[in-house]
Amino acid sequence: MAKLLNSTLEEPAPYRLALFIGAGLLIPTVLALLATDDTEATPVAPATAQMESSSERAGTLPIGLISFMALVVFLVVAGNSAARTFFNLYLDDGLHLSTASIGVLAAIGNLLGGAIALLTPLAIARWGKANTI
Repeated sequence: MAKLLNSTLEEPAPYRLALFIGAGLLIPTVLALLATDDTEATPVAPATAQMESSSERAGTLPIGLISFMALVVFLVVAGNSAARTFFNLYLDDGLHLSTASIGVLAAIGNLLGGAIALLTPLAIARWGKANTI
């Protein structure tokens, strides 16, 4: 982005442009969500007693479970954000890495994390759940 704007990585303009492009790429998602309607899905399989009992309970939300999951996600994101901020400052101030190098390291880490998460079902199929964990 810095080359496109004829600026340096010390200026905020390349980062601002990257954030705007990322936000712009999410616009089709919002449009797709707005295009959905509230029609009910028809079950493909024949209704069983279990399906009927679950459809009777469909109006009640498991508030406790949702609250617990929201708390877990909040704590994970808070911890990740704190650690990421610390490591960014450490890489910049302690190891004197450039901003671009820190960004490349973060991108590689995110890509590897996503790839490993996608490979988890294959690892479980090969070695079993207990050995994989």
